[in-house]
Amino acid sequence: MFAKKIPRPQPEGGTKHIKLISRDISMPALPRHLPQRKESGRK
Repeated sequence: MFAKKIPRPQPEGGTKHIKLISRDISMPALPRHLPQRKESGRK
C-alpha cells in the first residue's frame, strides 16, 4: 500500500509538467502573444 501511495504523487506532478510542456510545443509563443494583444485591444 505505502509503496503504491508514494509513486502516485510523483507521476501526477510529472504529468502536470508534461501537459504544460505539450501545450508549449503545440502552442508556440507566437499564438500565445496574439490572443493577449487582442484582449488588451478589446479593453
